[in-house]
Amino acid sequence: MKFIILSLSVLFLISCGSSQKSTDVSKVDRDGFKKTILGQRKVIRNCYGVELAKPGNAQLAGKMMINFDIDEDGKAVNAKVLEDKSTLKQASLAKCIMGQMATWQFP
Repeated sequence: MKFIILSLSVLFLISCGSSQKSTDVSKVDRDGFKKTILGQRKVIRNCYGVELAKPGNAQLAGKMMINFDIDEDGKAVNAKVLEDKSTLKQASLAKCIMGQMATWQFP
């Protein structure tokens, strides 16, 4: 049996608050944010697996950088891929990941 190991890095840039109200980033629970994101690795891998299984995507790999805000309720909002900082430019993968992010609860 032959195994192919492909990598996907999804990096997240986080800002807290909305455009109307900002939060002091020094007061952010960074460990809580990290734990939330790391706890969602399976969801991210599932999105990746769906894309990898599509014809022509057998070599799908790279880095996708996603910027988003955390609203006052701890939800990810305003997510967008930073195209200029991403090597993996797969719109359907980004849509899947960002759709899942909208369900995550941050501290």
